[in-house]
Amino acid sequence: MTDAILMAIDAIGIMLEDKSEYPIASKLEDLIVKNEVIKTVVSINLDEYRRNNPKTVRKSVTVPEYLVKLGKEKNLNFSAILTNALKERLES
Repeated sequence: MTDAILMAIDAIGIMLEDKSEYPIASKLEDLIVKNEVIKTVVSINLDEYRRNNPKTVRKSVTVPEYLVKLGKEKNLNFSAILTNALKERLES
C-alpha cells in the first residue's frame, strides 16, 4: 500500500510539475469503484516535490575567461558550483 501511494504521488507530481493551475480534486464519496478496490486520498506538496525531483534546464552564463581557464585546470563542475551557489543564496 505504501508503494502504491508513493507511485501515485510521483504520477501526480509528474503530471503537474510544469503547471501553475491544478484540476479540482475529486470527492472520495463521488468515486465509484468495483469490488475490493481501495479508495484513498493522496496528498502532495508540489513545491517540495519539485525541490526533490528537479528538472534541469540548460542556461548560458557569462563569466570571466580567466575563471573558466582556472576552473578547467582544476576539473571543476561549473553546473554543480552554480547550482549550489543558487541554492545557498535562494534558500537562506
